[in-house]
This record gives sequence, structure tokens and C-alpha cells, in this order.
Amino acid sequence: MRSCQPTNSSPCCSQTHRRGFMTKMLAISIGGILTLFPFAVGLLPFLDPLKKKKKRGPTGVTPSMDADGFIRVTSVDTLTAPNLPTFFKVRADHIDAWNYFAEIPVGSIYLYRTGDIGKDGTKAIVAFSTTCPHAGCAVDFKRGTKSFDCPCHNSSFTIQGKRSDASPSPRDLDRLETKIEQNAIWVKFQKFRAGISEKAVIA
Repeated sequence: MRSCQPTNSSPCCSQTHRRGFMTKMLAISIGGILTLFPFAVGLLPFLDPLKKKKKRGPTGVTPSMDADGFIRVTSVDTLTAPNLPTFFKVRADHIDAWNYFAEIPVGSIYLYRTGDIGKDGTKAIVAFSTTCPHAGCAVDFKRGTKSFDCPCHNSSFTIQGKRSDASPSPRDLDRLETKIEQNAIWVKFQKFRAGISEKAVIA
């Protein structure tokens, strides 16, 4: 039996050819959709954590870090002695794709009051990173000399954070931004690159 070849003089064969072509295209389209559907479903668990990361924490929990990157460290009442630096660990909430971890240690600082707390209390609170800008060791505050000293390479700094002339540190102690809200001291805790004269934040 001779196969049907669509021509201008045989409309029946032409219609049959078009139906066959449309059937093939429909089958290919359906196959493509069925192939992509499992892939899309499998992708949802990876996309969902991206939305969850925007959450600030469980309902009813006050976050330790605000939108500007300031972390709540302590209350003003804990700094009772003016001009006497006090060591504090800095803790921040951590939220990953699935879990919420409260107050994970992220570093440490020295805080002290330079005077009475007024309406603009930020100027009366000084915060220094405990990391020496020379090689990244932790500095200690010596009450006898009222200075910050690094045990690794003998860098020393005044109570105002100024490096001494004999210090190998390339810059002064790294001072951090502070603010006071509802009797709580908030510090913008950042880490800076050691060994250079510039105060460069480590991203």
C-alpha cells in the first residue's frame, strides 16, 4: 500500500501529517514537563532555607544582634568603676537554614566608662577589641600600669588604646562602635586584619 504524501491535491493526507506532527510535539512537551517536575521538587528544600535565613529567630526570642550589626553585650550597671576596662565575651545568635543557636561566642572586648552616662551615652562608653593588631594575639589589661599589653611580641597600648613608641604593632588598638539602648550596651563587633597600618574589616 502506498504511503500518504501530503500535496496540494490531497488535503486528507496533509491533515494526517499535521496531526502526526502535533501528536509528536505534544508527547515531547509532556515528557519534558514530567522530566523537570522531579527536579523542581528536589530543588525546593534547597531554596526554602534561603527564605528561612531571613528570620531573626524563634517567636518570642529577642535577637542579640540588631539590623545594624550591633550586639547586646551587657548592661550599663555592670560598669561601676570609671576608667577601669572590664573584659567581656561577645555572644551572638546564629541562625542557619534549619537551626537557631542562642548566644554563640564570636569574640571578646574590653569595655569601660569614661564618665557619667548622659542622654547620649555612647560617648561615655569605650569598647576595644582584645585582638592585638600586630599578629592577632589577645591583649591583657594591666591595672598596675593602666595599659593593655600583648604577651606575644610585647606590644603595649595606653588605656585610651594608643600604641607605645616601642610597640611592634602597626596601629592603635581597634576601637569599636557602641550605643546604649534601654540601659543596655550594644557594640558593633568586627574583626580587623592584623599586621597592617590600616583598620581593614575582615568580611
